[in-house]
Amino acid sequence: MCHVGTLFVAYTCLAMINFDVAKSQNLAENENPTNKIMCATMGYMLLFAFISTFSWLNIMCFDIWWTFGNKRTPSGVSRNRKQRNKFIAYCCYSWGTALAITSLCILVDSTDILSVTRRPNIGRDRCWFQHGLGATELIFFTGPVTLQLTVNLLFFILTSKNYNKVKTQIRKVLTDPTDQRNQRFQGDREKLIMNVKLFIVMGISWICEVISNYLNYFLPWLLEYRIFLVFDIINCLQGVFIFALFTLKKKLYNALRRRFLTGNDKGSVSNTEQFC
Repeated sequence: MCHVGTLFVAYTCLAMINFDVAKSQNLAENENPTNKIMCATMGYMLLFAFISTFSWLNIMCFDIWWTFGNKRTPSGVSRNRKQRNKFIAYCCYSWGTALAITSLCILVDSTDILSVTRRPNIGRDRCWFQHGLGATELIFFTGPVTLQLTVNLLFFILTSKNYNKVKTQIRKVLTDPTDQRNQRFQGDREKLIMNVKLFIVMGISWICEVISNYLNYFLPWLLEYRIFLVFDIINCLQGVFIFALFTLKKKLYNALRRRFLTGNDKGSVSNTEQFC
């Protein structure tokens, strides 16, 4: 839920900037201080939301790795307390990381620590990092995102190894599908599948975007080829991919077909409740 919430805030800010709510397109000609402050605020909010989004994705990858690697199974009050403490730690990491990077950008933009050409300059010519001024976007945004995506990939490799070990142990020890340990394994398996789908959608699309940013800095002449527009198209279709992976399922299709074609409302309702 936190991941979805921060992603919603990020794309809301991005949409507002693109629709020129903060007067970003005419900022170079419009020196109204209110517009400048508004534009910079939207840019910093966008940076904070995107870093938080990738931090929560990083947390999800870590949590699923920890789930299959942790052999202890706490129960009762101790388990609830552990889950609460773990969630607090996750919040501190996600929002703390985003707050630290955003605060550093604000500090650099508001002081003379670095020269003008080395600052992020968010809100100066547009409501994001200024074009053509060096590696500030790579340092404050692309770099941290690249590190988190790389760590996510490592977590998934380790998780797949732990998953295969747990699966083998479950098959050797348990034969009763109603056993609590078997049910826990099946629940963790569903969680793993969901996280893998989410990482594929967000990971691949943003890996393409990160590659495009690096090429824009190190090999800008390559971007003259229109093939790199595919990266932007993949990223723009991220919502479509999420809808396809999480909504277009065979069970849902069968439930809708029974409801609208055969008129079997009772069966469709019971099946539809499984997706709520």
